[in-house]
Amino acid sequence: MYSIKRFFTKALASLMLAGLCLCFPVSVLKAQCPTDVYPTSTDPGYVPWTSGFSRTYAISSTCEIIVTYCMRTIANTPYNIVQRYIYSIVQNPSNCTNIDPSQIINTAIEDLSSDVGAYPNGLVAPCTDHETITQLYRKSCWKINSYTGAYEPCNVNAYCKLTCDVCVDGTGTVVSVTNCSYQVIGDSNPDCQALPTGQNYWIPGTCYLLHCGNN
Repeated sequence: MYSIKRFFTKALASLMLAGLCLCFPVSVLKAQCPTDVYPTSTDPGYVPWTSGFSRTYAISSTCEIIVTYCMRTIANTPYNIVQRYIYSIVQNPSNCTNIDPSQIINTAIEDLSSDVGAYPNGLVAPCTDHETITQLYRKSCWKINSYTGAYEPCNVNAYCKLTCDVCVDGTGTVVSVTNCSYQVIGDSNPDCQALPTGQNYWIPGTCYLLHCGNN
């Protein structure tokens, strides 16, 4: 479990950066969205994913990334559920060489939770009313694309899922994130390499297993 306080301190920075990257879908391959995350096409209440959403975040003073993801909203009583799946993280361009790639990927998930601009307009409930549930998915194993240098998920049947309650404050600009929990979905031991110890360098094209929260 990571510190919820971290979200509040980074929320305003995320909002300032949001102006650099509009949140809208563009034309990308449908195959980049998951087909095995509940509800699937054979489950009641299924909603298709929309791909191509992107946001820009600063990881440090020298490292900025573009996070691309699929999104859908599941109608639920009493709280709506916003599901997102991250399938690409690209340096914007910047110097991220001194930062552990696993930190970059995990920070992207945390920033998406607290960035009001990363949610559909008007969907996040005010804190005086009720809360919206956010579910963020990433594959358990990631790699660096040998040709583009982007961070990409590997083809494994395993996900790390982050679930939180979110709501907006009275100004409608800052997201409150509470009751967060991590969960491993699918294969608990996918066939991936252990993370390199004592270094930030990943061998391009090699799939590495990332820890899911405190698991």
